[in-house]
Amino acid sequence: MRIFRTTLGQVVTGLLLILSSNSSGTIYRPLSIEDQIDSASAVIRGVFSGKAYKKLPSGEIITENYFQILESAGVAKSEIVNPAHFRVITPGGLFQGINHKVIDGPEFVEGEEVYLLLKKGMYGMWIKDLALGKYNKVTKDGEIFLKSAVFPNHPELGAISLEKFNILLSGKFGEKLRAIHGDKIVTKVGEHKIGRTPASSYENFDAENEKDDGMPYLFLSALLLGMLGLVAKKIGKGT
Repeated sequence: MRIFRTTLGQVVTGLLLILSSNSSGTIYRPLSIEDQIDSASAVIRGVFSGKAYKKLPSGEIITENYFQILESAGVAKSEIVNPAHFRVITPGGLFQGINHKVIDGPEFVEGEEVYLLLKKGMYGMWIKDLALGKYNKVTKDGEIFLKSAVFPNHPELGAISLEKFNILLSGKFGEKLRAIHGDKIVTKVGEHKIGRTPASSYENFDAENEKDDGMPYLFLSALLLGMLGLVAKKIGKGT
């Protein structure tokens, strides 16, 4: 009985730890805008237009957020295939009826204009530090300010002048936010419905994977045939 009570107590404690860890959100601390920009790979200003969900080859579920990109800094021209359909990744999402939501991740509303601090990864551009990398535009007395989505009332992060923001970008990327024009569009993407992913989103990646995955099978097949031939040759000499 004593062993049973001990085991039961351990199980209950474990369940409580699991529940508490799942219910707790991300703990953000207000990093200075200088530090945030210094560790970012790129910055964009864009208008949110929709999203889709995707399962990466690694098994991770992600959300592909689409923006009409208006300005950027640190983004190469070759990385902007279509300014009207610029893809930014966030972790988690709805996949096969299961919600893999990341607590305290950034939320977007269709038509919302945002400034995003990005980090370049293996599969594309990710929003840096989840919601901490999202800023909204605020106009006061004719001047444009950026307001942190996480710390909107912070004395610094809640009111960053666009002029200061551009000065910091110039120091990091050698350029301030530059306008993206429509003549850079090289492909057209049709109307995108929320919840679906364009088939071409990862076609290059998948094709490379298929090519790489096929090589071991061809090698093993050739090796097996060679061994069978060698065995047959020895049997023939023995007879």
